[in-house]
Amino acid sequence: MGFNTTRCDDIVMELQILPNKIIQRLSRSGNCEFFSEYEKEQFDLNYDNPRMADKYKDGTLQYNFNSLGYRTGPLNRFNDNEFILVFGCSYTEGVGLHEHDIWHSHLSRKFARPIMNLAIGGTGGDVIRLNSVLYNRNNFPKPKLVIFQWPGDHRTNVASEDVFHIDPNTPAAGIDGEFADKPYFIPKYRRADIEWYQNRYVAYSGEAQQTVFQNYITANTVFNLNGVPTYNWQYSADRAENTDNPLLEGYQLKQVDVTGSAPPIARDLMHPGEIPQKETYEQIYQEIGELL
Repeated sequence: MGFNTTRCDDIVMELQILPNKIIQRLSRSGNCEFFSEYEKEQFDLNYDNPRMADKYKDGTLQYNFNSLGYRTGPLNRFNDNEFILVFGCSYTEGVGLHEHDIWHSHLSRKFARPIMNLAIGGTGGDVIRLNSVLYNRNNFPKPKLVIFQWPGDHRTNVASEDVFHIDPNTPAAGIDGEFADKPYFIPKYRRADIEWYQNRYVAYSGEAQQTVFQNYITANTVFNLNGVPTYNWQYSADRAENTDNPLLEGYQLKQVDVTGSAPPIARDLMHPGEIPQKETYEQIYQEIGELL
């Protein structure tokens, strides 16, 4: 392949609650070419796959993380009322994408506003809710606008054995390990999480929809009370039971539909590529312009 490869720590993700700051993603800081060892392995495996776009083979796709583990600049370098703050999951973090291809980068160029990107791939709305409260509680720079990209309704996170840490992964579908050929030990508390997730949270959508409503109301309110407007959107396919949440009737939540499989897809061959990202921008930028 002919170029040097660097990557972040092999730990997929570990989240730590910093009560006097925000959630910190450990093992992520500085610049790296691959998000994890797994992403590097998949890249090598799929290098000759016709679905792998040539633009991802020249080593220019880089992840630049700040000291708290976010794909954005140092938070104290943003100026009050000059930037757009975005929350979300991997779609907003831009896993497998050049930064300039992410939906909010189009907004940044359109409205000449820097972006503070506090998205964390693999997390749900409860992480967005907590980070929103901590962000306001600890007096970080005041954004001009906050945009929430809400992850899948059934995505949720639970505490690990250490109260200061969050288990970032939605409980696995199987009790004997996520991969049949790589079984792993699951502690007792984790098994309880899996059973609750399978038998309650997913099985009866009302629990997820109520949690989604709490996440939405809390995150929006803490910014609105500080005089900051907010905008909310979600991919339609991420709704629980693929239906609207009745608790959110009358609230602003843009449903976005894109051609998710349109080539070229992201470098990891899992996430939507630059075209769906551009389509996302095209469906929301006019409404966002009215708020700016």
